[in-house]
Amino acid sequence: MLAKKQLILVGTRHHTVKTIPPEVRQALEFVVDRCHPELVLEEWSTTQMEASAASEISKLRQVPWRSVGTPPDAKYSTHDHTWALDFPSGANISRYGPIEVQEMREELMCMNIKQEMDSVASAVVVLGIAHLHSMFRKLHNEFDVQAFVFAWESF
Repeated sequence: MLAKKQLILVGTRHHTVKTIPPEVRQALEFVVDRCHPELVLEEWSTTQMEASAASEISKLRQVPWRSVGTPPDAKYSTHDHTWALDFPSGANISRYGPIEVQEMREELMCMNIKQEMDSVASAVVVLGIAHLHSMFRKLHNEFDVQAFVFAWESF
């Protein structure tokens, strides 16, 4: 029996090159340096105008980076800041969902990950904390998956 391909899932908040806190940058650098992936995959928005911090870290380490996020189609739209429990005063208590949309997004992300893994044996996958457990479950039968969370916050 062939060994399963390896995925290292890292749940964290999404950061651009310009906005990443030093602690998050250090954590992502550590993961890439420690795990030596052939590829870094990230749930990244195609509408984001700034470069992903993970893409820069990958580039500096000469590891290819690919987005496995969903396109900006309306069917993949989740609750925005206006759905926050404390909107409009702070919008820091974000609403998750709708669950059907999140499931559809994750199914597409899984398909994208599987496609990207066709030509490599290992990858680090950076995704939002909200997806970590669910994606771990969805991917563990096909891949050797380890999951980690880095939830450092600055408030």
